[in-house]
Amino acid sequence: MTFLNDFRELLLREPKHFAPRQDIENSDYTSFCYKTKSSYMCFGCDYVEDCFYLHHCQNNKDCVDGMGMWESELAYECMDTLRFYNCDYCWNGADNRDCFLCEDIRGCKNCFGCENLKFKKYHILNKEYSKEEYFKKVREIEDELRAQGILFENLIYLAMKDVELGMPEVLGL
Repeated sequence: MTFLNDFRELLLREPKHFAPRQDIENSDYTSFCYKTKSSYMCFGCDYVEDCFYLHHCQNNKDCVDGMGMWESELAYECMDTLRFYNCDYCWNGADNRDCFLCEDIRGCKNCFGCENLKFKKYHILNKEYSKEEYFKKVREIEDELRAQGILFENLIYLAMKDVELGMPEVLGL
């Protein structure tokens, strides 16, 4: 009975994966993944490499904290996106490059805080700038946010925290 006791101890001591994994390389704590390489805490992801904390994503490289991201690279905190490159805090878009804090944009490059744009370049809050003005203005905005200590905080929450939402009785106010 020594073998059975040792085997029981091993089963209780070692972590177990509850979900299927196939062709996984150097990827701890991944579940329902296929062809995942050098990734961590990814769930329901296929063909991802060097990614962390993804859910339901496919064909991504060097992405972190994403959900529903497809064919993207160097993306951070993005959701429901397709073919993003070097984009942060963006959601519901496709074919974008070098964008920050944008929603529902398509085919855009170098956009900051924009929404509902299609095939635009060098926009800040949906206003067009020259290439030089754009990079200067973005640097100023980042410096200001950094000085306030909120550059990479939840900017949406900070922008909306003092907005009157109406119906205070529903909100318990």
